Amino acid sequence: MMVTKREQQLLDALNEYQSLGIAEQIDYTQSADPITERLYQAVLKDNGLNYAAYGTLSGVSEATVKRRLGELKAAGYIIRVGSNRSGHWEVLK
Repeated sequence: MMVTKREQQLLDALNEYQSLGIAEQIDYTQSADPITERLYQAVLKDNGLNYAAYGTLSGVSEATVKRRLGELKAAGYIIRVGSNRSGHWEVLK
């Protein structure tokens, strides 16, 4: 699978979060799984990516990304600001 320079930077940042122990300090949804955790970390690092980019980072489909981000949104962890095309995610918790 081909990874862009930007996506590699995000992967490096996610690995850095884990090495610093930051990932363990974040309170996720009750049934947090590795995919949801990776998505949450990716939104923390770069909140303006599209579903395809988040999917590439997490190794899942766009549909899974959309569903998991919707779950984080419903749980009050993130909100969408602006339009679907030019908006971004904001982390609340």
